[in-house]
Amino acid sequence: MAFLLLPREILSRHPAQEGAPSRAVLRILLLQAVAGVVCAALAWPFAGLEAATHFLLGTLVGVIPNAYLGMRIAGLGEAADAQSLLRAAWLGEVGKLALTILLLGAVFAVLQPTRPGWVLGGFIAVQFSSWLALFVFRRD
Repeated sequence: MAFLLLPREILSRHPAQEGAPSRAVLRILLLQAVAGVVCAALAWPFAGLEAATHFLLGTLVGVIPNAYLGMRIAGLGEAADAQSLLRAAWLGEVGKLALTILLLGAVFAVLQPTRPGWVLGGFIAVQFSSWLALFVFRRD
């Protein structure tokens, strides 16, 4: 599981040194989180607080692994060669998959949600909002 650790360069960088790729990653992650919160808020009056809370859990299960992948790729900077980008993308995807499995397993094993469909709905909403980001940020 050593591949899940973030490279030292990413952890030691000051936020002011972040380039355009990291701003793009943050904007996409923010869009994903906002999409989950808005959907949960819309579900609250109709399905109740419990369903909305479960939806937010699913949203977190989707956003946290995406943040890991984004930090792996954006942390390389603009001067990275193709080999480094490909390696970061592969390791980032493996880490994202592992984190998703761990987080979903933790939610279902530890919290034992009474409305599992809402957890999965939050997770799916995050995945669909990634596609939405392609249209929202297409000019950037």
